[in-house]
Amino acid sequence: MDSLNQIQQAATDIAKTAEHEQLTIACTHEISHLFLMPRFASLQQAVGEQTQIRIMTYEYDALAASFDPQIDVYFSYQVSAADQENATRVFHEALMPVCSPAFAREHEDTLQEDLSHWQVLPFLKLTKRNMGWSTWENWFEHQQQSCEPNFTGFDNYVYLLEAATAGKGIAMGWRGLVERYLESGALVALSADYLTLESGLYAKLTSHGRDRICARHCLQFLQEQALP
Repeated sequence: MDSLNQIQQAATDIAKTAEHEQLTIACTHEISHLFLMPRFASLQQAVGEQTQIRIMTYEYDALAASFDPQIDVYFSYQVSAADQENATRVFHEALMPVCSPAFAREHEDTLQEDLSHWQVLPFLKLTKRNMGWSTWENWFEHQQQSCEPNFTGFDNYVYLLEAATAGKGIAMGWRGLVERYLESGALVALSADYLTLESGLYAKLTSHGRDRICARHCLQFLQEQALP
């Protein structure tokens, strides 16, 4: 009986150690691919090389229905006053139109005209349910100009950006997600600066993550990486 108890205790200890050394982050595919992956090596260093980072991707509106109890940190477009102690804003929503260099050259004359002339050009947009962030219609409204272009729809922002790099049309570029494309020259900006809004992307600790050192180190890292 003592031997069985020792085996059971050893298995329990191993399970606890494995849990302690695993950090689970939940986010959309877009946040994983465009924001976390370029920072993964630095994140690993921040939480410790002994910590295994597990990234779970999901559709944002499916999070509440399938929330894994082992998740430590998750990304959200909203934060309440009660969450602020255990959350950090990763970046404000800031956006501007982008396209491929070849597309910009081909349509140079039209792109130098007022926005109302752009509606003859192809535009790319997300078709999945909006979670509070801006749409093309919101951007046109902020520019105080009328534009009713034809849109090609995508249900994934990564695929949309890839279509833009292939010269398929004008995409909305969000700061924090589009930098790699701009820095590499795969996409170019079609405005002088970002339009910055009050909405933003937040990283939050779950009730499970609040008691874990690696999760708090992750949140601190994301706070340090935050864009103004």
